Amino acid sequence: MSDSQLLPSPRHKFFAFSAVGVAMVCVPLVQVLRYQHDDLRQLDADRKLLDPVSQAVHAQFGILAHQQVSYDLLTGQPQLESTRAAVQAGVDQQLQALSAELTQGMWIHALTEARDLRQDWQTLARQVAALALTPQASNEAHTLRVEQMLQVMDLLSLPSEFENLSANPTSRTGVKSANTGLITGVRALMRLARSLPQAEAMAVLNTDQSAADGPSGPTPRMLALQHALAPGASATATAVPALADVVAAVERTARQVVTTAKQASDNNNVQAQPLRRAALQQAWDAQQALFDRAVALRTQSLAQQRTKIEQQRLAMLAVLAALAAVALVLARAALRPRRADHAAARVDAPDTGDAAPPSHPAVETGRVLDRLRSPRHAPDAAPDTSKRQPADTQSPPA
Repeated sequence: MSDSQLLPSPRHKFFAFSAVGVAMVCVPLVQVLRYQHDDLRQLDADRKLLDPVSQAVHAQFGILAHQQVSYDLLTGQPQLESTRAAVQAGVDQQLQALSAELTQGMWIHALTEARDLRQDWQTLARQVAALALTPQASNEAHTLRVEQMLQVMDLLSLPSEFENLSANPTSRTGVKSANTGLITGVRALMRLARSLPQAEAMAVLNTDQSAADGPSGPTPRMLALQHALAPGASATATAVPALADVVAAVERTARQVVTTAKQASDNNNVQAQPLRRAALQQAWDAQQALFDRAVALRTQSLAQQRTKIEQQRLAMLAVLAALAAVALVLARAALRPRRADHAAARVDAPDTGDAAPPSHPAVETGRVLDRLRSPRHAPDAAPDTSKRQPADTQSPPA
């Protein structure tokens, strides 16, 4: 084998380097596509979490409203039974919607806890309707129901579908860390809501101003709550502009609750009790509005992130398709030179017409000698005297 056959041709070198370059580009792009797929799954998990958490938060506020009206009912105000029954019906509806939402998902443990909560709630509502509890026992039982709801949301932080489908502990941790921000904000919101019936609500707001003074700006704890509920916000001193008005409403209604609570406690003012209940309802409505606004912002943020990732994914797929087309062209070009060389050899060969099949060299030499020996090919051949006419052979006259 010659040295020229051992060394690759420039064309083959070009094809080899091109194939290596395509592979070096395709492998990172495929890995990026895998990361984007994981991000899309994470966004879907965050979006699926919003609906059951929203149902749970509204049910919690219903339980808190039922706690207050049950306390007033058990302390000797039987005219509030119709109000209590209406609040109970709302909580029943919210718990039923929560169970239906959890059934559609893969939250097995949260669904079990929600069913237990629903049974305990129905038992508590029947006891309050039968006036079989003391006011203090009623408050303790309602507090336990609220804690059960928080336990349901803690179980929602890690859906069972990720426990089953993902065997990587790192990915499960990522799912939980992405969802615990919302749960933390909800816990802070519920602590604020439970502290409103007491006069210590101003301590929760963490301000030194009196109830009569108007707020000069968001308090530190309200800023922390605002950022905990806001999408992608960190606990800094910067406020979220989209939540500024609802945060101000929460602080304003909380101060109103404290004012009416002081009026009701002074000399056992019974006339101020309806105003206190109305103030509490306004405060809870303001906090629900804060939560609903935060959920809407988070939903919008998740939709924008998903759209961005999908656009990037389409761009990556287009690049991979272009690289696949280039690889196909290179492969076809690499197989073409041998056929082209054979075609060029046929074109360069002289056209001799219908050539006879090749024969042995000795036979060809004999044929040439025979042609040379033939008379018509003999040079300067002598005339044949045997064939002269008779007249030519006579002797000359004497």
